[in-house]
Amino acid sequence: MSRRIDRSQRAGFTIIDALVDPNLFSGLHAFKDRWTWQHWFFFLKACYGLPLTVEEVAIFCRYTGRSTYQPPAGGWQDVVCIVARQSGKSRIASALVSYETITATPELDRTDLYALVVAQDARAALRTLFSYATAPFQLVPILKQSVADEKMDTLRLNSGVVLAAYPCRPAAIRGLRARVAVCDELAFF
Repeated sequence: MSRRIDRSQRAGFTIIDALVDPNLFSGLHAFKDRWTWQHWFFFLKACYGLPLTVEEVAIFCRYTGRSTYQPPAGGWQDVVCIVARQSGKSRIASALVSYETITATPELDRTDLYALVVAQDARAALRTLFSYATAPFQLVPILKQSVADEKMDTLRLNSGVVLAAYPCRPAAIRGLRARVAVCDELAFF
């Protein structure tokens, strides 16, 4: 059975829906055990301004140092996450990029719209972020169908959205129209 994600369904199709759907990201080995990712799921819900339970609000406030949970409508446009090594940040950041890539509306003038992954150098961007972000498009049948072209550092979808990896140099990303940009190891930027 295959499902198609069309533009009319996106408004009610959240990043959490994508992560728990066995036909999408939950079908990936990394997200099979949702329990290990639950705090990251709370974080993503907060980023997108999705409702949190009382327990989730308490956890969100504990980790962010906030006293309340009041995101702006639609969530925050800019999010900074300061976490330890091996905490899953690159995997979650890549899932966020993949989600934004599949839910992006193509530009009417047919110009490229990017979903960027930026790391301290080109090799790191490709090795980690780009590898994680492109995995759903290589392993999940419904997403595999949406790939128009794949190169070493870019993945172009039929929608015209380009998922691309760049090194952490301002000149490298200058002039790109991005729907989302994830900077891993931002201290190097």
